[in-house]
Amino acid sequence: MALFEYFPNYIWNLSVAIAMQSGGQIGEIVDMCQPIKDAAASGADAGTPAFMRQWAAMGEKLIELAAEDEALGVTCQN
Repeated sequence: MALFEYFPNYIWNLSVAIAMQSGGQIGEIVDMCQPIKDAAASGADAGTPAFMRQWAAMGEKLIELAAEDEALGVTCQN
């Protein structure tokens, strides 16, 4: 079985695969990955801070959106 390869970096690709397998929305994943695609070409060590900032920023955005939903009384229906 092959790993989905968005980046030329195994660890970054593994993070993307884990996000997809864990229910991450593909649009959110693309929004995180697209801005740092060029950073990946610089090598894992050089681009990792940008990778972490981008993913942390999406986490913060999702927390804010969840708080807005909670304030509106929106509930998750599975």
